[in-house]
Amino acid sequence: MKILCICNQGNKRSVFTKALLNYDHDALAAGIDVNSAETIRLLCNWADKILLAEPATNIPMESLHKVDTRFSIGPDIYPVVITGKLRKIIQAKLIELGYIK
Repeated sequence: MKILCICNQGNKRSVFTKALLNYDHDALAAGIDVNSAETIRLLCNWADKILLAEPATNIPMESLHKVDTRFSIGPDIYPVVITGKLRKIIQAKLIELGYIK
């Protein structure tokens, strides 16, 4: 499955989610605030599923049906390390939703 992981800047939450998904899926990470609307549209068209770190309003209307609304890890309050609290939160959510084992 092709999964697009989106957060605000594309530096932590989406990247860490992508890293955990890449074992079982083709995943990409992107920042909604730092990419053009055209880039986000192209990435959304590519994806089978879209996981948003937190609700975003900049997702193209034609791709909203791809957003898994069950996935949300909240605002960016984490340090830039893939260990610790953020990794545990993302991993637990991905297991709960059946994206990874």
